[in-house]
Amino acid sequence: PMTSHDGNSVITFNGEIYNYQELREELVAEGTSFATQSDTEVILEGYSRHGEAFFTKLRGMWAFAIHDKVRKQLVLSRDQFGIKPLYYAIESGVLHIASEIRALTSVLNTISPNTDAYYQYFSFGFFLFDNTYIKEIKKLPPGEILVWDMEKKERVSSTQIVVSEEKKVVHTYEETIEKLKKTLKESVQAHFISDVPVSMLLSGGTDSSLIAAMAKDLGKEFTCYTLDVKGSIDTAYAKKIAEALHLNVQYVEMKESDLADQYEKIWNTIDEPTADVSIIPTTLIYSKIAGKAKVVLSGEGGDELFGGYERHQVFSGITSFTDTVPLHWLQSLYGVSAVALRYWNPLISRVQNVLGKKYGGMISAYEKHMRIAGIPIAAKKIRKDLENMSANAGNIQPNLYFDRNVYLPQDLLYKNDNSSMAATI
Repeated sequence: PMTSHDGNSVITFNGEIYNYQELREELVAEGTSFATQSDTEVILEGYSRHGEAFFTKLRGMWAFAIHDKVRKQLVLSRDQFGIKPLYYAIESGVLHIASEIRALTSVLNTISPNTDAYYQYFSFGFFLFDNTYIKEIKKLPPGEILVWDMEKKERVSSTQIVVSEEKKVVHTYEETIEKLKKTLKESVQAHFISDVPVSMLLSGGTDSSLIAAMAKDLGKEFTCYTLDVKGSIDTAYAKKIAEALHLNVQYVEMKESDLADQYEKIWNTIDEPTADVSIIPTTLIYSKIAGKAKVVLSGEGGDELFGGYERHQVFSGITSFTDTVPLHWLQSLYGVSAVALRYWNPLISRVQNVLGKKYGGMISAYEKHMRIAGIPIAAKKIRKDLENMSANAGNIQPNLYFDRNVYLPQDLLYKNDNSSMAATI
């Protein structure tokens, strides 16, 4: 924990703020004094001067709690992408918070399985919204600010961090490419701000290869780590990229025995059920480079932001969240009897697939392509969940919205953060 200059606020913080140096300069110009060079103090002093409005200026990944002694409140905040985890539970007027579920289960008097949300997990392989697998424990949604009154012992407010968008300007194709290149380079440059050497995971894919190329173009020196899987085409790609960019690469061999061994170890690190089996090789490479690197960049999330998967070819032509012709009535025909499950439901599903290709919106398409199990009795619930979420879509195009707001924070980013932090990276 760190205490503010005036002694009125105390913060506990997990994460990294990439633009803290610029924000620090702004605060100094306003008359703020600093005792350290850390990003933690910038958050604290920024809050002391501007309150929660300061959080809209933060660029980075974070989960933090600020104890405001004057207002007698606890202020919780999480970054807009949900990279850093933050869980909470309210019991007998007491707010418990932690970055891991297991820390909360050890102090709560009552914990029970969240069976009401099981349909979400068995549909997608993760829980949606603020749900966890324990009913009493919630996760703070990405970008949310929760304010807790410590005297009244109640939640005062829950609001979303809203960052003002740039004015819409129509660019030529060439101008768009240049703006994108500039934005990506600025991001890579910001991620190299560190007290220790920065390393990189190189898979040979477009995402990590692009980051490596931009880092070299910026004059950065770094070590790359590649998971060398026998017979994997990814390793061959990574070697070609390394040769072309003259990268310093260390190849981390993965044997079948390593995979089996890591499967036994992950139960000590994962904090929520996950159907994403890639958490095994992800935790494996981080465990292999533990002690060699402390800060590691990866290309995780690039395909979701830029539509790089095969499913995005299907999504690309969809411009609406809802079906152009009502198809949801078919879901009311699903049954739970043995006959329905074996014969009737599969027939309804095929009819939905045929009609969905012509009349389906993004909600129908995403549910179809992303589900790990088609559960007829949960179909209406899942659809309703996605409808409620898309109501807040704003200007984000439908074909990328759910990857950005569902798959990334609930699966991919959780997996990466959990795996790296387990290896203290």
